[in-house]
Amino acid sequence: MPLSDRGDDGMGNAPDEMTLEFGRSSSAEADVVIAGTATAVNFAVTPTWNRSDREDANGDTP
Repeated sequence: MPLSDRGDDGMGNAPDEMTLEFGRSSSAEADVVIAGTATAVNFAVTPTWNRSDREDANGDTP
């Protein structure tokens, strides 16, 4: 069965928290004839589940 038909995202319980981190760095070099630049971008996504007595996707209590 496709995930879209299940009514959830396939992860069971959704995370309690989501942390997003973004970063960017740039550099430039200049010489007599050649100039260069560089840029890097990155990100990290961290889901967090807190333990509790909630029911899972099947209605069971862990």
